[in-house]
Amino acid sequence: MKSKLGRHALTLLAFTLVAGSAHAQGAEAEKKALVAKILKAQQPGIEQFAIGLAQGTMKQMLRNAEQVVTARVPADKREATAKAMVGEAQAALKDLTPTLKASAMKHAQTSFGSTLESKFSVAELKEIAQVLESPTMRRFNQAGPEMQQALAQAIANDTKGAVEPRLKALDQKLVHLVNAALPPPPASPES
Repeated sequence: MKSKLGRHALTLLAFTLVAGSAHAQGAEAEKKALVAKILKAQQPGIEQFAIGLAQGTMKQMLRNAEQVVTARVPADKREATAKAMVGEAQAALKDLTPTLKASAMKHAQTSFGSTLESKFSVAELKEIAQVLESPTMRRFNQAGPEMQQALAQAIANDTKGAVEPRLKALDQKLVHLVNAALPPPPASPES
């Protein structure tokens, strides 16, 4: 009798362990599915973040190039040169955009995804997904660029008097520093 009870207890324990393991695997699979859903809902923002990284680098490159143009290019060719540089930067960004978007989504799973999986329960992930997929949240996200543009314009208008003179002074100092670093022009040969 004791051995039958022992076998039943062992069988019950084995079923419990298998069921618990299957439940844990099911919860992990559910978490992964919810994280994928959240990342899909956040895809436009994730992709824009990657593009913004490249834009920031390109803007800095253009600022540096502008300083050189201002210092070295004859005045009558500066505007055309600056427009050409901006065109080149825009073309490069357009070419890079698919690569940036793909990389952002590839790495979103390991960065965002792993954080979501480790820090949030299945119930919390369901709630996040529900909020992100709601029509109200979609409309809010679509209004984001318009709201940001309005804020940027308001800040620009409000600070124009303080910012423009400071930027002009900074620009003059940068030009002075570049010019001071340039080698002197070659001496003209005497006849």
